[in-house]
Amino acid sequence: MTMERAIEENKKALEMDAKSSWTTKRILQTKEVWIIALSRGTQLLYAGGVMVQMILAFMGRGYELEKAVNLMLATAICAMVGSYLMGYVDNLLGTRRAIQITSLVQQHSGLVNLIAYSAMCFIKYISWGLWVVSC
Repeated sequence: MTMERAIEENKKALEMDAKSSWTTKRILQTKEVWIIALSRGTQLLYAGGVMVQMILAFMGRGYELEKAVNLMLATAICAMVGSYLMGYVDNLLGTRRAIQITSLVQQHSGLVNLIAYSAMCFIKYISWGLWVVSC
């Protein structure tokens, strides 16, 4: 893309914005905005709570601090991979379907966390990593 084309596209976008009937007030009055905001906001709050307490949860399962930090690192690596994966799913299937899939991943992660012990820990950490990124 050349600089001239970028400037031209920016001008077109600004013209469309000026002509749009969607104002902030009108957007905030639609129920769909609030449904999306509450559902995604709740997921983000839950993800933040899990991430804050993850090392303590690992230590509560009997891991030493160093091992717990390494497991957190492994979860973060899974989150990086999951970020690309979820981006691909979003482009392939659309945002609505991608959000539905990420919600299922989050539910799966929660269930695995409740029942996972040492035999299933690897699955749990992958699941947590994908879950965190899906928010």
